This record gives sequence, structure tokens and C-alpha cells, in this order.
Amino acid sequence: MRKLVWIKILILIICLIPGNTLVRSEPLPTVSGKAPEPPDVQVVLADTIRAFSLYSSFLSDCTEKNDALIPLHGSTRAEALSYLNQGFTPKMSEAIIDECTLWNDSLGALTIVPGDGIPVLTVEDTEEIRLHAANRNKITLLRKYNNCYTEGDEYLLLVTMIPDHDAWKISELSFNCGNENN
Repeated sequence: MRKLVWIKILILIICLIPGNTLVRSEPLPTVSGKAPEPPDVQVVLADTIRAFSLYSSFLSDCTEKNDALIPLHGSTRAEALSYLNQGFTPKMSEAIIDECTLWNDSLGALTIVPGDGIPVLTVEDTEEIRLHAANRNKITLLRKYNNCYTEGDEYLLLVTMIPDHDAWKISELSFNCGNENN
């Protein structure tokens, strides 16, 4: 009987030792000492839509000169980066500029390259967007599009968001065929 009492006391002491992982009265601290908060889905969605609005404005708000379209929100690479970096990581902003613009020496400005772009997410898309949180620092949004180019096709827009100070920014984008028929 005495042995059983001592075993219970020993188990109690082991469980109550500070720092023991069996019992913990507070959440595990992060580097800053605060417990990590899960990302607010509405904030992530709002920041995503804001970033796509920037993308759309960058490509559509233009002035025409000598049959070229000069973006009002970035006629130089530095201006374009500054504008797009509000909603995209610097690497993603560079990729957009490289893909969607060309430098025109005679105009001394970036010009928009006409072509097909990616779908632009808006508030109307929120019901169709699915979110996947890989962790608290990376969220992927998925939007399916059906019958885009041919009947029965399916395309997937994947958007990866990462936190940057007090906002979420787009770090990766892809728009690919989602079914094997196409």
C-alpha cells in the first residue's frame, strides 16, 4: 500500500514540474513570447481581393501614347514595383512586371504587353474560393473555373498568401488546367 502511495506522489510531482510537456497551463510560446494566433480568413480574403484590384488597376489604368499603353501606376520599373509591392511580394511583383510589360526606349516608359492574363478575384468570387492553411504563415486559395475555353474544361487558380507586417501578400500565382481532358 505504501509503495502505491509513493508511486502516485512521484507521478504527481513529475507532472507538475515546470516545463514538463505532460502538463502545461499556457500555450507554447513563440519567438516573440506570444502564442500564435490563427490567421483571420476574412482578412486574408480582403487582402487577396485588394491585391488583385492592384493588379487589375496596374494593367488597365493606362494612358495611350504612340499606340502604346503606359501604366498610370508605374511608367518606370521602380514605380511599378512600389505600386505592386502593396499587395504582392517583391519577387511576385517583378514577375508581373516581366510578364506584362516591356520597356519602350523611345517613350522612356514601361508599356503594357497585350495578351491573356489570369482571372482577377473579386468580392463576387468569395463564395467560390476555398482556403487551405498549410501553417499560420502560408495560406493557399483555390478558385475553380469551369467551361472557360471549351465545354467541360476546368481551370484552377491557385493563390499563395504569406503575411508581411500587418497584411497578407500574394507570393505565388498559377492558373492551370484542372482536368486531364484538356
